Amino acid sequence: MYGEVKKPGLGPLHTEFDNKGNAYTSMFVSSEIVKWNIKDLKVVDRVPTYYSVGHLTVAHGDTKTPNGKYLVAYNKITKDRYLPTGPELSQSAQLYDISGDKMQLILDFP
Repeated sequence: MYGEVKKPGLGPLHTEFDNKGNAYTSMFVSSEIVKWNIKDLKVVDRVPTYYSVGHLTVAHGDTKTPNGKYLVAYNKITKDRYLPTGPELSQSAQLYDISGDKMQLILDFP
């Protein structure tokens, strides 16, 4: 084992990577995305998500040449967050800009 990230968050689920040596892990219980450096295993940034984040994806984030621009978080429990028009949607997604030092929420949608 290479090492362990200290206090990353509660309920780690999925991890994706960018092109700068960072990993992004979804934390189901603490409802957040944690950005950490894969060499020194230190947490670099964290952002909250809404209602139990599950999967997440970075374009090509599970390949040898990931794109380090955007991350999408797929959230599981979001009932009653949106106006009740049309079919009920129990999931949502959030789009984050990960091109800078800090992650920034760009879009939140059902």
